[in-house]
Amino acid sequence: MLRERDLKKIDEKEIEGAKLIYYVVEVGDGEIELIVRLHPPTNFDQDLLKLFLISEIFPYEILKIYEMGEMAPKIIQFSKKTSHELLELEKSKIENKIKKAIDSMNHPKKKVLLKAAKRKLDELKKEPEKNKREIDLLVMKINELLFYI
Repeated sequence: MLRERDLKKIDEKEIEGAKLIYYVVEVGDGEIELIVRLHPPTNFDQDLLKLFLISEIFPYEILKIYEMGEMAPKIIQFSKKTSHELLELEKSKIENKIKKAIDSMNHPKKKVLLKAAKRKLDELKKEPEKNKREIDLLVMKINELLFYI
């Protein structure tokens, strides 16, 4: 298990009011684990933040937070294995996705569409086995709204 002292802080950035802190841990064989701690903007809509948590940027395990119905966390941590050579590229990809998602969540028309998607998702989650296909399609639509349109 990693301890805080095992983490080597390499960078800190602010993007649209969100604070990103990067750490690395040497894994071996030329691999490193890039650990990202995201502090979302404090004035962020909790429903939209929960949609962001189930987006493609985060590992599948983050879904547990959404399914438990808890408030979104104040700090979101995720990691990605990479190499020293690809470290800057990975950081750039993460930063671009976060900026695009925050811009989308602040865009008035997209905000309305995302809130509607959240309501529909909440309804579909009442019977997840029956609605699995619709849930998967809706999550794809959420990703499209957050990152690609």
